[in-house]
Amino acid sequence: MAIPTFRVGRVTTALVLGQGETSQATVTTVMARARQRSGRRRILLRGAARFGTGATQLIEETVLHLVDQVARHLALRPQAFDLSVVHAGTGLAPDQSLGLGGPSADAAVTMAMLSGITKIPLSDDVAIIGHVASPDGDITPWPDMGMALDAVLRTPDIRTLVCPSLDGDIPNAVLLPEERERAEAAMASARSRLQVVQVSDLAQLLRAVLSDETIVLGSLRSGFFNLGSAPNLIGDPIGDAARVLCEGNNTRFGRCLQAHLFAGRVAEARELLRLRVEHQLRVKQYPKVLGQQLASLIQSVPPSAWTEGSVPALLSADDCLKLSRLIAVDDLEDLSRLVRLTKARAVPVWQRTADETRQPVPADASAALDLIMEQLDAEHLSRETGQAIDEARAAFVMDRVTVGSAEELYSTVAAFYLFVLRRMGLVAGGENPEDVADEAVALLERAFRSSGGVRAAVAECLVPARGGVRHVLDELTEQLKAERQEMRVSRILKTAVDPLDPEARRAFMVALLDRLKPLLPPEMLTGPPERFVAETETILRTVARSLDETRRVFRRL
Repeated sequence: MAIPTFRVGRVTTALVLGQGETSQATVTTVMARARQRSGRRRILLRGAARFGTGATQLIEETVLHLVDQVARHLALRPQAFDLSVVHAGTGLAPDQSLGLGGPSADAAVTMAMLSGITKIPLSDDVAIIGHVASPDGDITPWPDMGMALDAVLRTPDIRTLVCPSLDGDIPNAVLLPEERERAEAAMASARSRLQVVQVSDLAQLLRAVLSDETIVLGSLRSGFFNLGSAPNLIGDPIGDAARVLCEGNNTRFGRCLQAHLFAGRVAEARELLRLRVEHQLRVKQYPKVLGQQLASLIQSVPPSAWTEGSVPALLSADDCLKLSRLIAVDDLEDLSRLVRLTKARAVPVWQRTADETRQPVPADASAALDLIMEQLDAEHLSRETGQAIDEARAAFVMDRVTVGSAEELYSTVAAFYLFVLRRMGLVAGGENPEDVADEAVALLERAFRSSGGVRAAVAECLVPARGGVRHVLDELTEQLKAERQEMRVSRILKTAVDPLDPEARRAFMVALLDRLKPLLPPEMLTGPPERFVAETETILRTVARSLDETRRVFRRL
């Protein structure tokens, strides 16, 4: 199967040619080239394509209206369009015109025009069919849908089919029973080879067709990358579609960059960063915390992904110089991080804490055991993992202990969780609370698992009995500390035990059993130590917890 090609303004679709018994369907490419408006006519047909009167009117009155409304939400100027159709495979002579009847081209033309105005590239292995039935972007079946489905199924290079939904009640005015039966049969056949996505409106169409990367590329080239969000109006389907394109683009950018770097696609990562720089220069705005985000991302890339053995230069010095003209005083440190990306450097290594780097695990098993038990000490772990979290909790001050709704609590919890992560240096400063909301609510559920879950936390904040929001944040703090401590314990044990060969593990277990000899029954000491080797980590965890509990008991006396 051929590798898909991504192009702006080109959509693969199945068009129904002619009418009645002589009609036929063929897979074609609809092309829309956006251009500046000049004169009253905004839609011009190029090439051999000849739309029927009804189809042309629908494109001019409904499809163009949809595209204009989305463009308005994205702060893009309305454009005029040249439409053309590649009709390879129809069996027509080169000089024979192509008559396009019915509504089979609506969704494809809409997508091509949106791609043309937003510069979002589209894949040629995705076929789009459907009728745009209203100015709100409703996408519905049409009588010849089964014929179009069959044509798509016969085309080997298509991998994904996006089409109207056949679920629910469909009026006879849209599909007669026999037409629906044929469409459903064709849909079932299509599912045997293709990924089939059914949609019912423009927002769903955009989600089905576009990827994070294509949206980021288009938004950087067209200028709506930093738009943030379209107005969130109830009952505004065009706004819903626009939000698919403009919300979360900074997060999308980070995900795309990460995917390229993790896969070793350095050239693609550089191109993405180059487009970002060009966009920021056009809007005359420094990309806040971009340097911090990139530095954090590079630290997270597996060393094996750097195929050349070093972190390559990702930005040009010229680009950094241009960005430097946009900075404010508080951007200087971030710019310095970007400057470091203009030169290749050594692959970053895991930075151990002072206690971890003080000395390697000794070859002597007893000394190694002493070192591990010291690192597993509860007070040591608390200093290493809990201090930053406690400091963040102390700095997160609220003037109220109640909330007005569950949603307000979730927003507060997400903001607190992100605040803690930033204080711990685990996320970049530009992250949005919405990006970690799911993680924060899951942490809330775990913190209150034994006392009623999230509902109990909400109830406490609506009608406080133990301190309201402050109590909830305290519980979140303790839960997060416990989880981070468990992660540290696992790392300590994996680092200490996993590298040992069988003989070293046996020696380690002998030293551990000798340390526990006064506490164990004689029969536990008479057998071979190898029988306990597989449970080394479990035994060490248990011993460390028991010693910590013993210390706490004596302190209370």
